[in-house]
Amino acid sequence: MSSMPKSNTFILCAIGLWAFLVIVFLPYNPLRVPASIETPSKLPVHRLNTTWHRQIAIESVKWPSLENVQTPYGELNRKRVALLLDNRPLPYLIPVLLYFLATVEREWSFRFMGSEESLGIMEANPLIMKYVRDKKLFLDPIPYEKLGVKAVNSYDTMNKLLSRPFLYEEWLWPSEWLFLFQDDSMICANSKKTLNDFVDEEWSFMGVQMNNNNYTGGGLSLRRIPHLARSLADYSFDQWAADGRWPSEDGYFSKHMATYNWTKMPNYEETLKWGLVRDFPAGMEQMPFGFHPFSSDGMFRNGKPEVVKENQVRGFKYCPELAIIAAGRWDFSTSPDGSRPGGLGG
Repeated sequence: MSSMPKSNTFILCAIGLWAFLVIVFLPYNPLRVPASIETPSKLPVHRLNTTWHRQIAIESVKWPSLENVQTPYGELNRKRVALLLDNRPLPYLIPVLLYFLATVEREWSFRFMGSEESLGIMEANPLIMKYVRDKKLFLDPIPYEKLGVKAVNSYDTMNKLLSRPFLYEEWLWPSEWLFLFQDDSMICANSKKTLNDFVDEEWSFMGVQMNNNNYTGGGLSLRRIPHLARSLADYSFDQWAADGRWPSEDGYFSKHMATYNWTKMPNYEETLKWGLVRDFPAGMEQMPFGFHPFSSDGMFRNGKPEVVKENQVRGFKYCPELAIIAAGRWDFSTSPDGSRPGGLGG
C-alpha cells in the first residue's frame, strides 16, 4: 500500500489542530442559536435546559425567524406564547388549559410552568400529552431557585415570580409576546375581538380593568416581553416596592410603564374591551374579550349576594365558558393563602 502524500498529511494535521483549538477555546453552548434570531432584548449568555429551549435550538436552524415553524400540529409562531403557571393540582386546571388551547389562534405556542404535583396531572392526561407530542405545548417545572422563591403559594410569591427579569429575559426567550392567564380567568368565544387583534395594536401591557384608570390586573394579560424586560432593567419591581408603592406586579407594569415615551399603554375604554374583574361598568358598549371574575375582589365572589348573582347571570349569558372555572370551584382548596381564598392573583 502506498503511503499518503505529505501534502495530504499536512492538511489533515492542520484540520485536526483547528478542531482541537475550537473545542478547547470556544465556550461550549449546547443550545447555541444563530445570531439572526436575536430579539431587541439582550440574548441570555446561557440557554436553559427546558423542553421549550431544547426545541427552539432545533427549530432555529431550519426556521431562523421562528415565526413559521412547521410542527406535527401545524405552523406555529414561537414569538407568541401563552403561559399558565400553577403549582396546585387543581381538578379544573386541565379543562382550563384545553379550552385556551382550542380557542386562542392556532399559531400561538403554549407553556405550562408547574410543580411536581401539577405537572403530574398534566403528564397523566392523554389530551394534554397529544399537544406536547405535537410541539404545541411545553411542560416545565417552576425554576424556584432562579426566581428567588421556594414556592408559589401566595399573592406575594406570585407577584415576585411575575416581576423577575429572569422570567422575561431568559425563561420566555425568544418570545416577544406573552399571553398570561390563570386558573380563575377565561376568554369568551363570543368576543368581537381576538387575541391577535390586541397584538396588532401593539400594547406594551394590557390587563383587565380594575375600575381604575391607571391600574389593570395581570391575571389575564397581554405583555410585550422586550418592553417589560427593559422596564425592569431601568427600575426594578423591588425598588418600586421599596419606594413605598403597593407591591403588585400588575400595578408596577400598568403604572410605571406609563411613564415612558417608548411604551404604548391602553386607556380606560380600551381595557374594557380586553377584560373585566370587579363589575360591569355602566354604559358598556361592547362585552370584553375575557374575564378574571374570581380574583380576590372579583365580580363573581365579592359584594352583595344579589349583585354577585346579577353579575353571574349577565356573565354566563355572554360567556358560558365561565362555567369551566365556576362549577364546583369552592369544593376545593383553591388557595393555600387563607387571607386570599380563591386565587393567587389579585
